Amino acid sequence: MEKVRLYSASFLDKSLHVRKKNDTNKAIMKKTLSPPSLLLNRKMDRMLRPFVRLASCERLEELLREYVTEKRKDRIWDVMSRRLPSFRVACESPTDIHNALAIVRTAESLGVTNISIIDHELKKNEGRGTMQGADVWSDISFHKNLAQFQNEFLPESCSLVGFDPHATLSIDEISVEGSLCFLFGNEHRGLSDEAKKRCDILCKIPMYGMTESYNLSVSAALALYECTERKRRVLEGKSDVHQEELLSSIVWAYIKTIGPEPALKIAKRYLEGA
Repeated sequence: MEKVRLYSASFLDKSLHVRKKNDTNKAIMKKTLSPPSLLLNRKMDRMLRPFVRLASCERLEELLREYVTEKRKDRIWDVMSRRLPSFRVACESPTDIHNALAIVRTAESLGVTNISIIDHELKKNEGRGTMQGADVWSDISFHKNLAQFQNEFLPESCSLVGFDPHATLSIDEISVEGSLCFLFGNEHRGLSDEAKKRCDILCKIPMYGMTESYNLSVSAALALYECTERKRRVLEGKSDVHQEELLSSIVWAYIKTIGPEPALKIAKRYLEGA
């Protein structure tokens, strides 16, 4: 049986280009925008792969929804339809991994599920208590250095926004209409010089006290809340999830609710040979 494509070829062509960095930084508003892609959520892609060999996501949704309670279905549709795949978060060289992983919990709660950690390796089961299950619904990637992160993972259409307390631009002044990745630096040193050079834009979170800086996870929470709220106002309360991505994420959530093995048995029972 021929594999059913999860996304159209033209959609993939637009979504999976990696960034090729020029010498000149481009302003956010000058970026050529393409549909944000949840396909870069590798966790979801791996889980869906054996299912989309059997049928389209439309057919899978019709089948699997019968094994999910109405309350759970409503919750899944509500959450997945509010995701903001055009936003991403990255953290460079965190000293304490728990500070970086606390960002995962905040980001997922605000509908941002693509998180990258640069120059830090996570040990098995490390930080699970910090994330409180947010990692189950997020795609967390680890990168050896900034070059690998930017060249192999960051979509070409995504502007890199770095946070620097000495920047002249404030977080509330940046445009949220495009695709953005928010880059946070080390707890003590902040962003490296290399990171600042790679950013399309540098901004700061205003402070009005004597303290010199915010905690890393607090900085991320403030920035993400500010930008996701403004983004949703721009979208008039809607999400920027592409319709194909939304249906795929719904099926993915059904599979996680039912369990991958039972869900695959159900799908094979009804669909193989159909």
